[in-house]
Amino acid sequence: MSEADEGPLTDAELAAFAQRLLGSDGDRHLLVAVSGGVDSMALMHLAAEAVRKTGRGRVMAATVDHGLRPESADEARFVAEQAQRIGLVHRTLVWHGVKPSTGIQAAARNARYHLLAQVYHSELCGRKTLLTAHTLDDQAETVLMRLARGSGVEGLSGIGEFESFKFDVDERNQSPLPAALRRLEQPVGILRPLLHVPKSRLIATMRARGLTWIEDPSNENAEFERVRIRGSVAALQELGLTSDALARSARRLRSVRDALAELTLRALNDPAFVRIDPLGFAVMDRRVWSGRDDRLVEPVQLRVLAALVRMVGGMPRPLSLASLEDVARQISIGWHGTSEPSFAATLGHSKIERTAEGVVIVREAGRRAPARLVVNPGQSEIWDHRFFVNVGAWSPAALEVRELGEAGARALKADGLCPASAPVAALRCAPAFFDGERLVAVPSLAEHWRRLDPEAAARFAPALEGPCVSTFQDHRSYETTEVID
Repeated sequence: MSEADEGPLTDAELAAFAQRLLGSDGDRHLLVAVSGGVDSMALMHLAAEAVRKTGRGRVMAATVDHGLRPESADEARFVAEQAQRIGLVHRTLVWHGVKPSTGIQAAARNARYHLLAQVYHSELCGRKTLLTAHTLDDQAETVLMRLARGSGVEGLSGIGEFESFKFDVDERNQSPLPAALRRLEQPVGILRPLLHVPKSRLIATMRARGLTWIEDPSNENAEFERVRIRGSVAALQELGLTSDALARSARRLRSVRDALAELTLRALNDPAFVRIDPLGFAVMDRRVWSGRDDRLVEPVQLRVLAALVRMVGGMPRPLSLASLEDVARQISIGWHGTSEPSFAATLGHSKIERTAEGVVIVREAGRRAPARLVVNPGQSEIWDHRFFVNVGAWSPAALEVRELGEAGARALKADGLCPASAPVAALRCAPAFFDGERLVAVPSLAEHWRRLDPEAAARFAPALEGPCVSTFQDHRSYETTEVID
């Protein structure tokens, strides 16, 4: 679509839109996120129309009331009324709790997706998709915002038309989903079918149909970065830097991003480069950094390091590219022969240390210490954003999962009950199952304990044969396109 075309969407474009939403077969369940603005109201009406005309699929609408403005409840009611007029089920989701004084837009976005994810998983079934109304204008603004920050390939690739995400777990290390759904932790699939459509054309489409929407006054608040960037777009277009051009560059950079992600995934699965331990730490071979193996080019090195840091540290957000580059540069400097100077740094809740073996990444002890988690028989949870933990249904009682701790780690080391190569820092942050103050098991060490002599192994029979399981989220298929901001 050309930016010069300011008219309503054509019949051919609407048919293509319906095809993108519903595909050519099956019955899809669509959840439309609707704020009441022109973009999302247009998406709601067009999605409902596509389902009505094709006779396939189902649509539900949801509005998040962030409670940030006095009018927000009235706006949610307006959307509910409009949705019900065209026969759609509507849900109003309220963001409760204390709102931050800074970073409010990012916090609101995070809360919004948490709430939408709950509806997505609990009320939709079958082939389901969350629809959001991002437009060509949003794409251009996003690219400009990231360009202003000096972002790399990931940032400048902009917004994807289709993506999936997993929402963060809460402070108790548990999912906000109902208990019956926690074990799966399935991602939410998001489709942005209007990403190539200018906002002006959606306005024209709504006006042609006599439909109404709400103007959000925060869209004019220059305190927000996106609003300031939006005000500069007109001037940039006079220089030929149009929204179409910015979106086109983003699409091309996305191809580069995907290629880097594939190379990163291969490296994460290559034992010549990376070792990921069930205890929750990782080692990058020294040849990667010493210049003795040039198979990993620098952009892939950075992304492998970022993926491991996020995995080991349980970091839910992408890492800063600038911080990552600084750490990588310090790792590489001065690594010659056998007398390398020691180096250690922290990043993304992880400690990164240069050793004779290579670069060792462990969970940063004492940083955002995970809460103690009671796991009932037959229950699975996520602990510390890093481990799936489970207590078997045959367990006589609930068990508490917490860090093994410094004293426990050193005691196991002294007794030879853990691999000699296991860093104490990784041991102390490993999940341990307790019954009161009695240590029941450290499941991550089970394989090592099985290799002990029979008399020593017998001491740990309850741990080896008992109900406790912990599995490090060793995601070789980690979201390698999302490890760097």
